Amino acid sequence: MKSIKLQILQTLYEQDFCEWVEQTAELLRCLRHIIKIDQAVSDTAVDLLRSYRLSHNLAIPDSLIAATAIVWNYPFITKNQRDYRFIQGLNLLPYP
Repeated sequence: MKSIKLQILQTLYEQDFCEWVEQTAELLRCLRHIIKIDQAVSDTAVDLLRSYRLSHNLAIPDSLIAATAIVWNYPFITKNQRDYRFIQGLNLLPYP
């Protein structure tokens, strides 16, 4: 009986995980069409990396996120304030 319960739990877990993977993949496909990484975002990200990579250990994904917010003039809010608070020109809003 215990073995059957474990199999059922395992199946439910796998189904939930597969569903989560499918939903995440669909979300990423949609987001890809919302904000494009154009030349201006790319150039700004490179400039941010040149300015902050060594002094603040700015990572490439963080530079792309910040560059997108800067180029598109979007206010930016994140729980991870530490990785962005030093970036000049970024409208970083406080996390509630």
